Formats: sequence, structure tokens, C-alpha cells
Amino acid sequence: MAMTPKSWSINALATEFRLDRRTVASRIADIPPAGKLRGADAWRLADVAAAILGMEGAPAADSELSAARARLATEQADTVAMKNAVARRDLLPRADVHMAVTGAFARVRSKLLALPSKVTPVLLGLSSAAQINQALTSAVHEALHELASTQVVGSVEPIDQDQEAAR
Repeated sequence: MAMTPKSWSINALATEFRLDRRTVASRIADIPPAGKLRGADAWRLADVAAAILGMEGAPAADSELSAARARLATEQADTVAMKNAVARRDLLPRADVHMAVTGAFARVRSKLLALPSKVTPVLLGLSSAAQINQALTSAVHEALHELASTQVVGSVEPIDQDQEAAR
């Protein structure tokens, strides 16, 4: 004898799945009933089982897990890339960069503030605009040369490209 599909009421489904009838009703709210059973809506088990068990959200959970794994892989790759950049000395610690920049600007400031005192005695003896221009230009170039040749104390030494290639 062949079996025929049976229709189930919300109460019967709640009893079979050991869930509260309100939970069953909310999970199958979007599924149209297959018919009526004693005047009440009824559903076939095959139509509602996945929704009642909460398996309809499984693909979304899988995609969320895949997205989380992708984010983790990206973060791990970024971490490795940063460690490699630090090892190659392409990336420096923030504190070292801050110290070097602060020191460089302090030297520039002191050189600029010293220019008037250094140049004034020279300018007093000059009479033409061209001589004054030349003296000022010479003083600025001298200050720039001194600034270019200074090293930041405690900073990372510049990498010699030939030495780096030999490593």
C-alpha cells in the first residue's frame, strides 16, 4: 500500500518538533498552507520541515562564515606584508618617524631663526641690492647645506642599495 502525504496543523507540528506553537507559527508564516484540516490551515511536512528546523538560514550562515574567513585571511596577509616591509626597512615604527621629523623641523627652525643674526653684520657693509641679494642667497644655501648634511641621532641609517642587493 502506497503512502500519501499527510497534512499537519500548527499544533501537530509543534508537538512533533517539540517546539512552542508560536515558534512554529512564526517560522512557517511565509509558507502557504497545503490545505485545511478540520477547518484550520494545514501544511505538508516536506514543505515546512526546513523552516521549522531553522535550516533555511543555513546558506546565509555559510556565506557569513565564508566572509569572516575571507576577512581573517586578508588581515593575516596584511600582517605578514607589514612584517616583511619592516624587515626590508620599507616601513618604520611610528615613534622613530615622529622623532626624526620632529628633530628635522627643530633644526630647520633653529637655522632660520639664526639667519638674521648671522647675516646682519655682513649686510651692513654692502651698498647695492645685488650684493645684499648675493649675501642672503649665500647664507640661505649655507644653512640648507648644513641641514642636508646632518643626521638624526638615534634614527635608522639610510639603506645603501648595493648592500641591500647583496643581502
